[in-house]
Amino acid sequence: MPSPIGHILSGILLYQIFNRHDARYDVRKLFVYVIISVIPDIDLAIGFLINDLKFHQGVFHSLGAAIFAGLIAGIVLIRKKGLFFNGFLLFSGLFYSHVILDYLASASDTGYPFGVALFWPFSNEYYVFPVTIFLDILRGTSNETLFSGMFNFHNLWAVMIELVLFLPLIILLHHFIFQKFGERL
Repeated sequence: MPSPIGHILSGILLYQIFNRHDARYDVRKLFVYVIISVIPDIDLAIGFLINDLKFHQGVFHSLGAAIFAGLIAGIVLIRKKGLFFNGFLLFSGLFYSHVILDYLASASDTGYPFGVALFWPFSNEYYVFPVTIFLDILRGTSNETLFSGMFNFHNLWAVMIELVLFLPLIILLHHFIFQKFGERL
């Protein structure tokens, strides 16, 4: 699955896409986009705490979890601004973007369960993308080796691929937004 860096970069790119009509960056809003794009990997921390690293890529990496995250965000936003549907769609989409990126990396998946439960709870099937786009991130197989297992050439190469794929898009979109809307500031 992509590294946290890949998920952070996708959050930045999604922020730019959804806020493309404003050349001023709202740092708080950007931070929310990035956090929601990364949050499904909280299951890795939970797996570490319960000493079961296979907990990763389960329920938190699914359509059901994205819908739940959207419902929570919608409820919070309806109380503040009456924006339930907008909040639901945005947060569900950001959350599910993480799942989609993991699906795009699933061809190189090296850890069980293989693939992503894209449509859980409607389907228990794990789906594997047929082509390698992103590399899987290797890590240790136990709590003792989890972090030391992450520092290797394969993971460095995986992060480099993510940077090559995302940074040009982020830079081009930033340039386009600033050129088109920056003069209005």
